[in-house]
Amino acid sequence: MVLDRTDNIFTEAALARAAELQYNAANYDQALMHYQRLEVNSANKWNLLKAKVGIMRCEYELGKFADCKKAALQVLATENLSEVQQHEANFKLAKSYLQLNDTNNALPLFTKLAEETQTAEGAESKYLTAEILFNQNKTKRAENVIMDFIEKNTPHQYWLAKSFILLADIYLANGDQFQAKHTLMSMVENYPEQNDGIIDLAKTKLQHLEELEQQQQSDKPEPMQIDPNQN
Repeated sequence: MVLDRTDNIFTEAALARAAELQYNAANYDQALMHYQRLEVNSANKWNLLKAKVGIMRCEYELGKFADCKKAALQVLATENLSEVQQHEANFKLAKSYLQLNDTNNALPLFTKLAEETQTAEGAESKYLTAEILFNQNKTKRAENVIMDFIEKNTPHQYWLAKSFILLADIYLANGDQFQAKHTLMSMVENYPEQNDGIIDLAKTKLQHLEELEQQQQSDKPEPMQIDPNQN
C-alpha cells in the first residue's frame, strides 16, 4: 500500500482519501493520524486546510476538547476559509470552551452563532446562550433569549423544546410556580417526539415541582380553631 511506503508523490492523495474514509466510518483515531500526517505532507493550501479541518473534527468527536480548541483556532487563522468552514470552526470552538468550563469565551461565540436559528448549530447555540446566562443568574437576559428564539422559531424543535424547559426553570427561580408548571405540562402534552428525552425531562421536572407544592402545603400552619363557647 502507498501509505506503508516512504513518502512519495502519491502519499498526499492517499492520505487525504484514507483520512476521509476512516472519518466517514467513525474510526476517528485512525482518521486523526492520517489527517495529522497529511498536514505534514501537504504540498498545497487546499490539502493543508483539509487536514486542519479534519484534525479539528476528529478531536471534537473524540472528546479531546483542549486539542480541538487549538485546532479550531488554527482553522480560523487559515486563509481562504469558506463561510461554512468558519461557521463550523466557531461552533466547535465554542463547544470546546464550554466543555473546558470557559463560559466567558464560549458565550460571545454562541451569541453570534445563535443569530441564525435555522441551522442545527444555530439552534443549539441559541439554547446554550440562554443556559449559560441562566447559570450565571442572569435570568432576565436568559428569558429574553428564549423569547427571541420562540419568535424566530426553528426547524430544529429539540433545541426549542429544551429552551421551553429552561424557561420553566427560569419561572421557578423567579418564584412563579404557576407558569413553570403550565410550561412543563404543555411540553408533556404537546411535544410530538416521544423518544428524544424531552418528554421524560419535562415529566421529571414536573414531578419535582408537584412534590415541592405538596411540601409547601404540608408546611403551612394549621388554621386557628376558635371555640364559639369560649368567653
